Amino acid sequence: MAAKKEIFLTTDEDFNLYKQETEYWQRYWGLLHWRLICLHSHIGGFCANIFWDKPNRRAITRFNTKYPTKPDHREICSTAFHEMAELLLSPMQDYMEGNAKILEAQTHSVISILENTVFRVDYDRRFGDKTKATSATMATFNYLYKGGGEVE
Repeated sequence: MAAKKEIFLTTDEDFNLYKQETEYWQRYWGLLHWRLICLHSHIGGFCANIFWDKPNRRAITRFNTKYPTKPDHREICSTAFHEMAELLLSPMQDYMEGNAKILEAQTHSVISILENTVFRVDYDRRFGDKTKATSATMATFNYLYKGGGEVE
């Protein structure tokens, strides 16, 4: 019988950091036309997820209560960044079956935003020389994306 994997519960402090970071990126990228709702709930094998209702401009992001590793500050911030980047990129779905030139223009518009915000200014200022993923981040990645399955 296989040994049961240890599961770490995320704390209210972890959730508050996640929520602060999603709100930070919402403001940073000018996504203020979205009503953002952050929830702390069990969602299976994901660190977090996001869903949006474009006609009503409402987005719901959920931060998981259970992780396969103890999430560190960087991982929580990176997870919030990832979910908000999905919201930033959500308009591209409108063009997936449309004109390829429109899709290409929208893609380059988003890339330009990312280059002029995240990579040029913010990343180094906020994270310094932390360019390597922590062992906890890599353990989570390996668990979720290399056959580890869901967190129960």
